[in-house]
Amino acid sequence: MKKITCTFRSGILSLVLAAAMLLAALTACSGTTVREANGSVSLPPEAESSAAADASPDPADGSGDPAEGSGDQSVPPAVEADSDEPYPNLYARQEEKTDDNTQKIIYLTFDDGPSENTEKILDTLDRYGIKATFFVTGQYGTKEERETRYQKILDSGNVIGLHTYSHNYDKIYASTDAFLKDLNKIYTEVYEATGFRASLIRFPGGSVSQHNQHICKELIQEIEGRGFTYHDWAVSCGDAEGKQLSASTIAEETVKACADRTKSVVLFHDTPSQGETVKALPSLIESLMSKGYEFRALDPSVKPFHFVIE
Repeated sequence: MKKITCTFRSGILSLVLAAAMLLAALTACSGTTVREANGSVSLPPEAESSAAADASPDPADGSGDPAEGSGDQSVPPAVEADSDEPYPNLYARQEEKTDDNTQKIIYLTFDDGPSENTEKILDTLDRYGIKATFFVTGQYGTKEERETRYQKILDSGNVIGLHTYSHNYDKIYASTDAFLKDLNKIYTEVYEATGFRASLIRFPGGSVSQHNQHICKELIQEIEGRGFTYHDWAVSCGDAEGKQLSASTIAEETVKACADRTKSVVLFHDTPSQGETVKALPSLIESLMSKGYEFRALDPSVKPFHFVIE
């Protein structure tokens, strides 16, 4: 009887020891991943937090949405990959337009470049601490030279708008599709060179002219439907009206035309032959500054000046 009791007690002791060892093993494993019966994996709270952080989009690799307040207003809305829409990347993001007529503002705009004069214009703008808008084409220089100048325009804080690639009236105004095809070419060249998606457009010759009057309404509807903002001009400096003007004449006529307006979008040209325009800039900038004007670049929020369609 004593032998049986001893054996029984030894068995109980073995069970207690085994249970203690099992409990210790479970405690040691409590922080590990546990695969549930349905095949899913549950993580401890700290591991879940780490996994969520690892899965979050990294702005540096372009995944996810741009950070709020990043200032990138040029990214167009997504277009379905299987869309039959022609030129599916040729879109821009629209913004609400503002029109504060209490401030005296000059918007300097330069068409037709970039050219060998672009750097000279940028140097002048930088000297006075002002910004402008360049409506670019593919007319001058090699592709590599243009791409370098696009980047210089943006790096200096100025704005790029599109003015078609060829600036050939007969070609671009042959049809709406012909215009879009040419516009898409300059849009793509600027984007591939700089990563900047332009959202501003200026029609060669203006939105309404003898060159495009047969399709101007259709063109405007198409461009605005794609989210772009087009800008005409309120004042022309006269540097491309068929006669060579001196720098002093360009400056005097521009200041005179702007002085009667609270705001002016001013047209200049950035071509290899516009040396007098470059020379005129310091004088006209100083004169308009002395009259209380400030200078700004256009952006998608600026209410555009449009020619009247009759």
